[in-house]
Amino acid sequence: MEKAGTTGEPKPLQRSRRHASADRMSGSQVAIETASANVRSTILWSLLSKVISFALRTLLARRFGPAAIAFSDVYLGLSVAVALWPAREVVRRVVLQRPEFAQRRFWFWMNIFWCVIVFVGNDAAFRKRASAKISSGPVDMAYAFVGAGALLEASIGEWLHVQCLLHGDAGALAGRARADGLAALAQHLSAVSIAYVTGDDALGAALGWFAQSFVRVVVLAHSWLSFQRRLGSRKRRRQADQRRDTDSRRLWLHASFHAALKFLASDAENVFLAFSTRLTAEQIGAYKITGNLASMVLRLFFFPLEESVCVLAARTASENDPAQLVEAYRFAQDARLCAILLAILLSVVGPVYVPLFLEIVYGKRWLRTAAIHGAPVARLLAWHLRSLVAAALFGTTDALLTTAVLPLLSSGMLLTHTVCNAVVSIGFVAGVRWAAIHTGDPLLLIANNAITLLVRAALATAMVRIALHHADGRDTTRASCAPWPSGKVLLATTIWASTAHLLVSRTLVGARTWIPSGSLSLWTLLMSMLWIWAVLSSHRDALRRVLIGSRAKTQTRASLAKVALD
Repeated sequence: MEKAGTTGEPKPLQRSRRHASADRMSGSQVAIETASANVRSTILWSLLSKVISFALRTLLARRFGPAAIAFSDVYLGLSVAVALWPAREVVRRVVLQRPEFAQRRFWFWMNIFWCVIVFVGNDAAFRKRASAKISSGPVDMAYAFVGAGALLEASIGEWLHVQCLLHGDAGALAGRARADGLAALAQHLSAVSIAYVTGDDALGAALGWFAQSFVRVVVLAHSWLSFQRRLGSRKRRRQADQRRDTDSRRLWLHASFHAALKFLASDAENVFLAFSTRLTAEQIGAYKITGNLASMVLRLFFFPLEESVCVLAARTASENDPAQLVEAYRFAQDARLCAILLAILLSVVGPVYVPLFLEIVYGKRWLRTAAIHGAPVARLLAWHLRSLVAAALFGTTDALLTTAVLPLLSSGMLLTHTVCNAVVSIGFVAGVRWAAIHTGDPLLLIANNAITLLVRAALATAMVRIALHHADGRDTTRASCAPWPSGKVLLATTIWASTAHLLVSRTLVGARTWIPSGSLSLWTLLMSMLWIWAVLSSHRDALRRVLIGSRAKTQTRASLAKVALD
């Protein structure tokens, strides 16, 4: 009898190892393709909804003035952010790191209890200050509608959102993106229509927030039920993460602390703007409008990239395979490069078009009345656009850190990360307080935000590299794509900005006659095509990997073919 393995055929153990490796690579490919589909669907729906929402917000600002925007974004928006803070920042972060927690119900009731506390215990002095900022209508009814919508979204909506992220296929993720787009559209359409019909901008803003929550929950429920029907009678996929939650208490505490720091970083500005005595409602509204115009880029392009990194990291890093973690890191680097490309374009070319854009959309009279301490609105928007580079450096790296890297850090490194984040947050809050309360200078607020994001980006990058070094045992950060745009892209961007500056100046001086306007439009079209060509010729692989997932698809097919031949 021949001994096993002497005929040239692979041993059963070797064959099983190869097939296990192929299964891991196939799972990684499915996760990358799902993340890429999430990028495409989210960008598509965000682009459609944000363009229409921008037009509706412009109508609201021109009709009721910047004060209406200040009440909706600063006062009502701050209440919604506080009410949804545990659901979006604590629970979602923990569930993405420990998927087995998604089936537990205690966090469902915790979200409801927190929303009730926030809106029942809303301080009367805060409501009185809000009443002085708006043009008409009491605010009690407005807060009641907003509280009902936040309660609905924090309970049912968040559960559906987590289920779609963890277990849904590409269709479920597309439905989640569709829910966000339709919710934003419903918010602004309801706010504008009710404000125009009743003349009460406060009631319109409140019902807009309620419509946003209601539509998001309805669309998420439809997407999740459709996924369950597609699943049919097939056996549900067993959770890949079978780790015991022995350190769940440490995880909850760290997630809560990190979420508190993130809340201070994102909403401390609204808190101090709400209680600022140096800024009027019109000035606050003008600052928020310019900030929202710049943040449209974050919501349209940066947020889909960050969320897709979270999806990929949650679905691959849970297997405790260093190769899967390296693959998630490379995808995050490619997504970071895409964000940097867009941020550099907007920070260099965007400020050139800002004066013409604002004059066409809002008019000269509105821009003069909304000037803040001598700082024109055009200058505010230009500096908001320049600060997008800091957001691009921070977003995807932080998404990878919070989803896949933090559970791998030792207690000492986790404590170091927490202390550093606390110090950065304290410095940020102190800067916001000084800029909003003492000086009233919005340019200092923008600079404070950008510096904080740069420091956080450096901290997140250091933590990710430490975790990768300990997990894989070698320097895997060298194997990623180029983290910065090529010289060809930078040259095309510089030429576009320098030439467009002259054409925009002639268009403004010439009262927008057809000759300078036509020249500007034609030159913008030509330079945009040149810039796209430069990007595609230099960074085609990164774009295809993020938007299509093609590079990993080709590699996985080759590996599977090799296993089949063996």
